[in-house]
Formats: sequence, structure tokens, C-alpha cells
Amino acid sequence: MMIRNTAAKIFLAGQRGKEETPVYRSLHTLTGDTFHNEHTTAFGDLLRMDDELLAPGQQVEHMVKSDASLIVLPLSGTLECLLPDGNTTGIAGSQVLVIPLSAGEKYVMLNTSRLHNAGYLQLLIKRKAGTRESGPAMAGYNLTRFMNVLMRIAAMPDLGTVKGWHLSLGKFTANSETMYRTRNENAGLFVFVIEGLFEVEGRMLQARDGLAIWNTQETRTMALRQDAVLLTLECPFNFSHP
Repeated sequence: MMIRNTAAKIFLAGQRGKEETPVYRSLHTLTGDTFHNEHTTAFGDLLRMDDELLAPGQQVEHMVKSDASLIVLPLSGTLECLLPDGNTTGIAGSQVLVIPLSAGEKYVMLNTSRLHNAGYLQLLIKRKAGTRESGPAMAGYNLTRFMNVLMRIAAMPDLGTVKGWHLSLGKFTANSETMYRTRNENAGLFVFVIEGLFEVEGRMLQARDGLAIWNTQETRTMALRQDAVLLTLECPFNFSHP
């Protein structure tokens, strides 16, 4: 029997910081890039992971305090993102948007619907200061067409001495299993359940639960409900370690 020296930290949906107003709700899973929280938490280069909900026609402004890549993943509704250069990019379900940001820059998320809420995830990943990146990049995916696999939907390859990150998403039938193998032996894996119920390395995770895993290159998951949706982010430890 192989004994695995695996370290992990679980983030339960009921334990995350919560901010609510009539027009905006944000659940903070990781808060390593916030100005207001003196007890900040990050997982390697993953500074922030927020589960956001915007009321119809509403908008919210964010600022980053360090050079980073922003990932926006809509879960419901339609959104627009007002970029620091003044341009606007629309984004809807089955799309992912990646935006390079510099320290001090602001961006605005807008729910373009007048009738329905818009839900989305945003992840902020620290990058090396001064690193050149192309402008905003959009990609599409189809979870129903490729069931029971984790599809890589966005990635940032190695940039100089900084190792890259890899974002994957998958939709699974009940009792289906998969294994994620990290490409970089020094990277960790952040797992987040979008829908359904999963067993991840012996831990039960329900919708909106997250799990940070390091000191292992293989992570096993099993879907325990039909049409369960899982997100994974392979994240290097260039700037910090749990």
C-alpha cells in the first residue's frame, strides 16, 4: 500500500465570508487580494475566489492590488465586463473570460438583464510584475457534449520563470470517477463544486464547497449525483504556500 503525504484544506459553503445587499451578494472563498480583510487567505498564486450574484440591471466595481489574471466564469444570466481601458466585453454561459490586470486597476461587472439575476465565479491569480500578456481572451465550452471528463477551458502557460495555471471544468453522471494529475509537481490543486455532490480524496463536498490540495500529483474524484459539475484549478506556488 502506498502512503500518500497529502495536505488539504476544506472550504465549506456555510463557513465563507458573506456580504449581502438588495442588489449584490458575494461569497468569498479566498480573500488574499481584498483590502478590507486584515486576515487574508490565499492558496499559492490563487489570491481570490468569489461566488457572485448580481440583481437585474445592477453593477459592481472591483479593484486589484497586485498584478494578476482575472478569470470570469458565468453560471447564470448574461454579463458585461467594463475593462480598465474603457472597453466592454459581453460574456454568457458556456464561456470563460480571462483578463490581465495590473496593480491598482479597476473593472466593473454588469448584469445586462432587466429581469433575471446573473451568477458568476471570479478567480484572481497573481502573476509576475511586468509580465507581458495579451489582452482579454474569451473561450467557449460544451459540458454536455463531453461528459465525465475534466476539460481544460483556460490556461496560462509558463511565463519566464513563473509556472502557469490550468483551469478545468467537467459535468459528470452519478458514480462516475476521474483522476486529475498535476502537470507541475510543485503546484497545488483547488477543487470547487458548482453543482451536485462529490467525493474528493475521501472528503464529501456539496455545491459551493471548495478543497485546496497540495503535496500530491494525483487527485481522485467521484460524482455522487447526476449532472454534477466540478471545477479544478491547478495553481503554482510561485508567490506563497499554504
